Amino acid sequence: MRKSISLLLFFTGLILLFTSIILYIEPPGRIAYWVEWNFFGLSKDNWDDLHINSGVFFLIFGFLHIYYNWKSITGYLSQKKSLNFFTSPVFISIFITFVITTGSILNLPPFSFISGLNAAIKESYPKKYGNPPYGHAELSSLERTAKETGISVDECLKILAQKGIHVTDPKNSIKDIAKKAHLNPNQVYNFLIEKKSIDDPFSALPANPPEGAGRLSLKEFASQNKLPLDEVLSRLKNKNINANPEQNFKSIANENKIDPRQVYQIIKGD
Repeated sequence: MRKSISLLLFFTGLILLFTSIILYIEPPGRIAYWVEWNFFGLSKDNWDDLHINSGVFFLIFGFLHIYYNWKSITGYLSQKKSLNFFTSPVFISIFITFVITTGSILNLPPFSFISGLNAAIKESYPKKYGNPPYGHAELSSLERTAKETGISVDECLKILAQKGIHVTDPKNSIKDIAKKAHLNPNQVYNFLIEKKSIDDPFSALPANPPEGAGRLSLKEFASQNKLPLDEVLSRLKNKNINANPEQNFKSIANENKIDPRQVYQIIKGD
């Protein structure tokens, strides 16, 4: 039993290590669900579940490992057949654990580099895939999506039919429609707003700022939504809003003492 528990602890530890790496690099949920992100054929939910379950069993096997190896553990702490917590290995272990914990909480180097790299990886996904128009848009029915885009349900059905996607019930979610067409929700949504994006890209913007848009620079936001950057800057300037292409919505709002949503609405033309 001791050998089996040690091997189980080792193998679940390997799975936990690998899933930790995946969770470190996976996109935020809003984007992962919007573009049906997967890695090695597994979705974000699959990786999250695997990480949680392997973590739980790692803890169980860890406690069993301590139980079956209690004599060895007390042996590490013993000195002349009596327990002694004042040994070099104990102090070194406690000190390293303290440094890792404190450094992580206070965001000190090199731990700040690890968390900073994680943030940079997460922020790269909106630039690559774009943001969904609103939270969990993939779960919205075609009816609600039509309302959000300002396109009639009949027109949405017609647009999708022209793309070979036949929807029998407008109450079906974008996710289900995409799944049946072997697409992701983002692709279906882009089909719906494609014409509006060409005719007037500003009118194709969702009614409210997409999640995560506040962290994008004006240049990135314009590129992502196929907006002419000069026109974006001109609309802000006409409202006496000082901005440059490298600033994000939050910094522009703070500098001009307004809400980031107002910056977005000005750009959209509302």
